[in-house]
Amino acid sequence: MIRRSHHRYRLNTGWTISPTESKAEQQDWLRAQVPGSVLAALIDNKKLSDPNIGTESELLPDVYHSPGLYSRFWQNQFTLPSDSLQSGQQVWLVLNGINYSFQASLNGHWLTQCPSFEKGMFRRHLFNVTGTIQPAEQLQKLMLFIKSPDYPGCVDKGGQGGDHFIARNVTVEFTAGWDWIVPMCDRSTGIWDTVEVQVTGPIRVQDVHVITGAAEAGVPLQGMAAIEARVQRPALWWPIHLGSQALYELRVEVHIPAHGISDAAVQRFGVRSIGSVIDPQSGGHTFFVNGCKVFIRGGNYICADAMMRATDERLHQEVAMHADMGLNMIRLWGGCGATRFPFLDTCDQLGLLVWWEFWVTGDCQGRGATADSPVSDQNWPDDHRLWLQCAADTITRVRNHPCIALWCGGNEQVPCPPLDAGLRRMLPRSPVHSSSLDSTALDESAAHDVPGVLDASRAYVPGSLWEGFGEGSGAFSDGPYGIQNPEDFFRPGYYQYAFNPEVGSVGVPVLETLQRIFDREDQRQPPSLMQLPDGDFEEQPNHAWEVHTHMAYGSPGSVPNQICQYGVPADLQQYADQAQIANFVQYRALLEGWASQMWHPYTGVLIWKTQNPWAGLRGQLYDWLLDQTAGFFGAKAACEPLHVQLNLATLQVELVNTSRQAATNLTVQATVVSLPGLSGSSWMQGSWQQSGCTILPMTCSSVQPVDIPWAACGPLAFVFLALRDSAGQIVSRNVYWLKASSAPHLHCLRPWCTTHLASLYISDLSIEELQQKTTARFSLGNAHSGHLAFWVRLKVMKKASSETAGRLDQADLRVLPVYYSTNYVTLAPGEKLPVVVSFDSQAPAVLTAQGWNTDELSLEVAS
Repeated sequence: MIRRSHHRYRLNTGWTISPTESKAEQQDWLRAQVPGSVLAALIDNKKLSDPNIGTESELLPDVYHSPGLYSRFWQNQFTLPSDSLQSGQQVWLVLNGINYSFQASLNGHWLTQCPSFEKGMFRRHLFNVTGTIQPAEQLQKLMLFIKSPDYPGCVDKGGQGGDHFIARNVTVEFTAGWDWIVPMCDRSTGIWDTVEVQVTGPIRVQDVHVITGAAEAGVPLQGMAAIEARVQRPALWWPIHLGSQALYELRVEVHIPAHGISDAAVQRFGVRSIGSVIDPQSGGHTFFVNGCKVFIRGGNYICADAMMRATDERLHQEVAMHADMGLNMIRLWGGCGATRFPFLDTCDQLGLLVWWEFWVTGDCQGRGATADSPVSDQNWPDDHRLWLQCAADTITRVRNHPCIALWCGGNEQVPCPPLDAGLRRMLPRSPVHSSSLDSTALDESAAHDVPGVLDASRAYVPGSLWEGFGEGSGAFSDGPYGIQNPEDFFRPGYYQYAFNPEVGSVGVPVLETLQRIFDREDQRQPPSLMQLPDGDFEEQPNHAWEVHTHMAYGSPGSVPNQICQYGVPADLQQYADQAQIANFVQYRALLEGWASQMWHPYTGVLIWKTQNPWAGLRGQLYDWLLDQTAGFFGAKAACEPLHVQLNLATLQVELVNTSRQAATNLTVQATVVSLPGLSGSSWMQGSWQQSGCTILPMTCSSVQPVDIPWAACGPLAFVFLALRDSAGQIVSRNVYWLKASSAPHLHCLRPWCTTHLASLYISDLSIEELQQKTTARFSLGNAHSGHLAFWVRLKVMKKASSETAGRLDQADLRVLPVYYSTNYVTLAPGEKLPVVVSFDSQAPAVLTAQGWNTDELSLEVAS
């Protein structure tokens, strides 16, 4: 983050766009959100329908068939304060992100060279407008004419990036559609980052670069001036769970005699070292921070919104979601690569490492040719110089962020030789034990297009399947992408390489989100379930669900349908509810399975994906509306820094420590619980406790197995695990429900829940309301002495009023986002859990809690 101390004005309101490609009378112009796309503005003004709803995406005219349809004039009329302009000052217009090409004028004076267009989605455009700016307090008129990408590509036959021609531009490739998103009909044309007016003196400060640590001394860096300063015993920046995120600010001022301060900037930075080593034994890419080996559990991230409506608040919320799960790395996938400073600022603050990937995908650039889309060219984009300019500007802008741990050339592909060579010149550091090319063997054609070394503080790898990721030399070795048997994640050899950069699965959202996406009753019908000869079920989604890229919860012949394990859903509510159970079990098992084999051989894993930039139905831990799926809480349970878990393949209880400190004098307890009525009359079927346990940093160790007395339990058993510290406080808790080997499914659970009710209560309640943020702390308990409370979901809802009653459904009443310390919980008889819930309170709100076998409990938490 860089903050200017002199005058800086962000033009984030007051934008309008022309109703057509041509200019029109002012009263005909349409309001537009910045950041945002043309499509977003047309939807907001009710000129086009929203692709996030139902099958509306199929009704939108596509730019490939209507060239110029989404090329529009963007206008902002503004005034500057009276004290902003003085004699001898310089005025600058900064466009931080335009997709795709544009012409600009200010107060009727062209800033670009007509008739040519400025291009490059990922670079800043800076104009000295001192001679064209009006005096302070007079109306200024900024006009941009923004065109869609030169090669939008044909998307008629679907595919990963349509016909791949989108990659001929330097832009986001996913906008031509992927297997998890429909195409954006305008290819997200618009203003995707901020527009600013800056006022300085004769000298302007730009791109302050802070280099920390002796390891980088002597590396020649491109720049105009260098200052050395020493900080005695600085506090270090650490990733989440390893320490605090110490951040410093450097203030830079330029003083000119007889003028005073010409310009000033404040640059925030952290002191830390990032190391990348390819482990000689496992072949896996291993990260070190400040000399500490870090086991990576993270996720792949696209962007906040496919229509580029990424507000500062939204970006903060997205990163906070990842931190709340306990993930420690976010990969900015190369099919997008469009993020803004607030995202990285929040990663710095919360300790999320960032894998920064440039704009190359194997699908579009050389490895994705299909019968429908036969052209896929590694040499794309057409303009190599523009691509390298964007790369250089991006590196210069973001390199001070301590969160960035790795530079990567592309997704499942390496950039073509001139681009790879340019990146290596700007980013000369390779991982230890790298098989990378020696710099003398690099393509020389890119030398004149790059400014020299821009960053040597973290490693560069050419692609996501090279240099210790996947197989390590480019073979397609990520995945799988789909539902798995939960126990398989724990089996040795399930994944044969050490670091998996993409493993993906299901992600149906909660009922309320499904009701928002599908606004017609026929579309709300869940997938029909056809029973197969072996008793399993095959899902057959309707067309609307296919449009929203639904992924089945079973794979006939290998993975029984994980929704139907709990019975065939009777309606959408049951389908969504049982999908949440499957989400929870799937993602918890994935992350626990990787931790179970920490360093033997695994060094890391990244989920594909953690989120969706639209209303998709697959690959997400929270949805487009920022409501968590239960998979979010499965991941959150697995990623505790000190964690107790059950190996689903062996039934061994394991301890996982992903902190920097050894944990000693721990007590582990395992309790087997049955369901009275399915077994005997007693719910307690066995318990053991082991004291004096020690777990070293960054390790996983076994304790002892759980022996389930299936004859006493019947078809189903619950295993409750608890880990206590030396003071007896629970530091980790986990619950598993398992079926007997003789039981083909868990159909017995729902009928049992309808006849064996538990009783919820809330106690020890305290509510704090501070600066429109509400935090509720309480204990959630099960008062029943013989029945567990299964699958209790917490929700925060806007309090219904006489005006809203009968007019809005529950989907409209949700408070979003809400951060829960735990959710979707199962409580043993007589058990209570501490819970913390926090959210922004704009209106009276109610907390509800309800399980499969409990009545709804409701409590007002914000007035």
